[in-house]
Amino acid sequence: MRSGVPICGMSTTNMPEGKIASNYLRGKHDELAGSVARPLGHGHLFQPADIGEVVYLPDLDDYDAYEILQKNIKIVLEMEAPVSQARLVRVVLASVGISRSGSRVQMSVIRAVNRMQVPVSREDGMIFYWRFDQNKDEYKEYRISGNGIHKRDIQDVPKCEIINAAYDVLDQQVALPEEELITETARILGYRRVGANVRDAITRAISHAIQKGNFKKDNNGKVIL
Repeated sequence: MRSGVPICGMSTTNMPEGKIASNYLRGKHDELAGSVARPLGHGHLFQPADIGEVVYLPDLDDYDAYEILQKNIKIVLEMEAPVSQARLVRVVLASVGISRSGSRVQMSVIRAVNRMQVPVSREDGMIFYWRFDQNKDEYKEYRISGNGIHKRDIQDVPKCEIINAAYDVLDQQVALPEEELITETARILGYRRVGANVRDAITRAISHAIQKGNFKKDNNGKVIL
């Protein structure tokens, strides 16, 4: 672990039962699609889960449906963890032929993942699910939003990934005004347009890192490690 790297030190719940078989992604630099910014250190292109053929389920609450939901949840966790609850629910429901859903249908997926007792982190009112082989307190990667299926909503990016990307920027630039750090962090995360949602998410992450003492401000007000 890089000295001083801020990671997911949020409120967490870890219930290590029923370990999911997986091969840990080591942060290898994938071939980037399109004109996505090349990562500086620990970034790689976001790879979505490939669940395969859609299996239509008429009733999500019966036993057979639960088994399919759990199988698909494992596939998403294997490829995409840490993954937001919103994205996990969205991808798993799409895998069973449901593109639009109300809270009752969404709760079927949430109940299924809760029964698996996977590690959870909570931040800013959002829930993120992790694999059992991932250490939330030593996670130093970040995934880059790309084109097409590799596109990633900033709201699905945990705060620690944003901080890790900002760390890589500061590791190269040494010191930056906060506004420039926000812009450069957005760029290496794959967001060429810094809209309101991207700006807000990165600003919150940098503020969190400063509050925790992982980042600091020098006498000129620039952000430093």
